[in-house]
Amino acid sequence: MKKPGELGEIPGCRPFCYLNWLLYKYHRTLWPGMEQWSQLLPARFVQRCAPEVVANPTFDVAAWQRRWQAMSPEEKVAEAAGPWRLSNWLYYFDPSGEGMGGDR
Repeated sequence: MKKPGELGEIPGCRPFCYLNWLLYKYHRTLWPGMEQWSQLLPARFVQRCAPEVVANPTFDVAAWQRRWQAMSPEEKVAEAAGPWRLSNWLYYFDPSGEGMGGDR
């Protein structure tokens, strides 16, 4: 089996193929950190992800929640559209208590 750095040589292997292989490799071992994932995944996948959000201590969660709850379903879909951050993708696969991938 190829090492992660060699995965780019697999013809026709799309990002899901890489992610699937890496999830298989790491699902029962130590889950890599964000910087490690950025190195493990193909650069073309990571570069297409939206930039990570820097925590803002002045962010008003209550105001955001009121605004979100006042939106129609269509407005929520439009608001949530766009490229995902790498952390969004990984959250759904993370088998630790911090993510939703515990069933994998």
